[in-house]
Amino acid sequence: DEQEPRFGEHGEGPDVSFAFGDDLLLVDVSAVCPLADSYVEAEDSQPGALLSRAEKEKVATYGNFAQVRHMAFAPAVFNHMGVPGPQTLALLRKLSSATADPNGFMAHMLMACGVAISQGNAKMVCAALAQWWDHGVR
Repeated sequence: DEQEPRFGEHGEGPDVSFAFGDDLLLVDVSAVCPLADSYVEAEDSQPGALLSRAEKEKVATYGNFAQVRHMAFAPAVFNHMGVPGPQTLALLRKLSSATADPNGFMAHMLMACGVAISQGNAKMVCAALAQWWDHGVR
């Protein structure tokens, strides 16, 4: 019996919520790698499809969860280099429209997301190297 995701619990449900006046928006964030086994075939058959596919999977997972709570849902999916998917770009545009400097906000968010993903990738590599070193792999 598959349970619906629950908001606000560690590791379950959407990651972020935003309020725009009376509108509530839930967002779930992912960074995906086109070299992952689950995506290689999709990228081979249609280059660039990875981000759209991952966004659609997020909507399928969380769309109804948000809708029954009278909220909107938007995926925030980036590739391993920080490139946003099409729905993610639309989300960033919506968020930027609520700022005093929409262009500056977009530029900053695109850069900041790319840097954050790169830092996360570097931390994973360092952790893997540390484990290999601890197990005598030289």
